Amino acid sequence: MYMGLRVYVLITVAALGLAASLAYLTWPTTFVTPFFSASYQNNLVQRIVLKVANWSGYPTYFCASIYGWLPNESFMLLDVKCGLGSVELNKTALRRYAEYWRGAAGQIGVFVFLTYVNGTKGGSYTLGRAVKGFLIDPKRVLAGQSLTATIYVRGKPPNLPVDFHFGPTSTATALASTQFQSWPPPTIDTGYYVWYLNTVYAEAADVPVPVIVVRVADPFSASMICCVVMKFEVSTSQSTEIYFNGGAEVVYNGIIQGFESDIYSFSINQNGQTVWATATYYPSNQGPGVAAVGFYGDYAIANYTEYEVYPDGRISPTGYSAILYVIRPTGRGGIVDYSEVDAGTSFSNSWLNNLMSQVSAYWTPEYVYGTGSSLWADSWTLVQDRQGIPILSLAIPIVETRLLKQNLNLAAGLGADISGVYLGYTTAAFIYGVSSQYFLVGKYYIPATKYEYYDVYYPTPSMFIDIYVGEGTT
Repeated sequence: MYMGLRVYVLITVAALGLAASLAYLTWPTTFVTPFFSASYQNNLVQRIVLKVANWSGYPTYFCASIYGWLPNESFMLLDVKCGLGSVELNKTALRRYAEYWRGAAGQIGVFVFLTYVNGTKGGSYTLGRAVKGFLIDPKRVLAGQSLTATIYVRGKPPNLPVDFHFGPTSTATALASTQFQSWPPPTIDTGYYVWYLNTVYAEAADVPVPVIVVRVADPFSASMICCVVMKFEVSTSQSTEIYFNGGAEVVYNGIIQGFESDIYSFSINQNGQTVWATATYYPSNQGPGVAAVGFYGDYAIANYTEYEVYPDGRISPTGYSAILYVIRPTGRGGIVDYSEVDAGTSFSNSWLNNLMSQVSAYWTPEYVYGTGSSLWADSWTLVQDRQGIPILSLAIPIVETRLLKQNLNLAAGLGADISGVYLGYTTAAFIYGVSSQYFLVGKYYIPATKYEYYDVYYPTPSMFIDIYVGEGTT
């Protein structure tokens, strides 16, 4: 009788343990964007997996160097891995990275530098290069949830066996042991192909990043416009997320190979958070001027040259180089708004006017026309009119004016994950009593770069706008 009772108790305890384990396991929660997906799930053992596939879902041979950007502007090497289709990343490093962002108001970016097999040519396989990224939710990672992140490349399946270099080089092993690096990283290892830092064009922390800039440059137009009102707004809910994107340009022997826009530095997804900045400028009273709204942020622009590393330690340039431009909100990601008006005597020498002069000189103009006595332009309408996509949304030029000319193709982005969300607007109005023969014109600018998504190239219009007065009929 005693033995029977003992067995019954043990079976009950085992059953309760199994029930508890099954209760812990959950169906995946998946976040999907056009450029990556992230799936979280409660498992008995936490795993962090990176998948790389082409647009049709075919698994790709790749080597990847994975970095995180810390709140203090330093960089952290998280892992270097090679594989076919997927690799398991160092969860200790990912958890350590997430710990630095505990309490952040959104998700944090992970940068992925890739070398991958992209089809075959002339009896051998060819390699592609890309800079990509995905986002992680610090709360979920620190809670022990497993993560599978999938990113996409152009990779074509090879039609012959692949003898690809698998495993990090000694350079990568040494870097991984130190973990922390300055930004930008001095070397980026992608498995026997190493990117060496060539030039740091600029790096800055906690500086104004204008998202909407309006200029009224000529005195005649200024005399007829009573006011210009701008608003930059970030409103998030359970169904809306705002993304901060970087940009990269890959060049082979001087020829541009492609542009990347899916480099995520941060996203705001805290339910109910609303951040906005406004500025009002009065041209008829203040004279010609320029005004801006945006946020305080960190940014960096750097150039890399790629080398092949041979087993005997020799290195040889491959002909590839890359320029990387990344931007994010300052600190832990809670947006700090920024606004500025430069008018009258300060206008011509202001940094905003210099920035607008560069943008207007090197980007392509498009037009929006006023109706009646006013003009309205909002970010969503401009993107929609130019056949853009929401997640790329607004282009942010390189804010170092001395660099914009050399790097005029590059732009960071600010976008949303659903259609119909606008991030800002500007409106202008005539002073009272202006003749109906005059109308308001807004000239906004688009960088030459078009970013790829599913083999289609999309523009990223900006809200850098010159406003002037036209005469006649529109």
